[in-house]
Amino acid sequence: MIQVQHISRVLIPLISTIVIGKILKAQPTFAITFEETNQGSLSFYNQGESIGNGSFEYTSNPITGTFLTFPDDAIFTQDPNQFNDNFPIDSFSISLEDNFHLITNIQAQILGSELSPIFDNQLISGNSFNTALLFNPLDSEFFIPNSDQIFSIGIGDAFSGTLSTFDGWLLTDSNSGNAADFQVLLSDDGRFFGFIVESPEFGVGGTWTAQAVPEPLTTLGVGTAIAFGAGFKRHLGKSKKK
Repeated sequence: MIQVQHISRVLIPLISTIVIGKILKAQPTFAITFEETNQGSLSFYNQGESIGNGSFEYTSNPITGTFLTFPDDAIFTQDPNQFNDNFPIDSFSISLEDNFHLITNIQAQILGSELSPIFDNQLISGNSFNTALLFNPLDSEFFIPNSDQIFSIGIGDAFSGTLSTFDGWLLTDSNSGNAADFQVLLSDDGRFFGFIVESPEFGVGGTWTAQAVPEPLTTLGVGTAIAFGAGFKRHLGKSKKK
């Protein structure tokens, strides 16, 4: 019995150290990059003063495919050959090298207004689409202006059937129920401009940035490691008292 207790006193802390070390090594303890997660936080500033914040999520894998417009529809497809006989009016393709991930959720609060875009949070090959917001998750902790990280594609002129592409995202006032009330345009150069369509004299602008945020399971993993170590310590303490 004494020999068993002695072995357990040696093995338990050793196993605890190895397991915790492996868990913590697998989890980022300090900075995390956009490549290592699928979500980020947003911050908005006007003359250096914080006026809003938000968050966004994106798919773990990049999307590939072609956006097509026809006289009566707009289609996203991963096999454009199936529409060769339909003679699309306009088209735009995204390759794997572009590394664009689809935004699945985005919310922001600026000067008391709740903002969210009108967009498609999923793209199914062969189905219609309206607007897609895309994000290029670079190997960096923060958004880098003028690095082609944010992009949007949607239906431009409804009459001509052309596509509209822009290096930015458009957020709209989700409280009013009227998308034209308050709009905020985020551009890839790190600036934003908010305006009320019916009141051209109103405008607010400034700079914005984004920071990579660990996924919930990442935080849970670190917490599990700490709890695991504490449990082993308690067990070892009890063994010493016997």
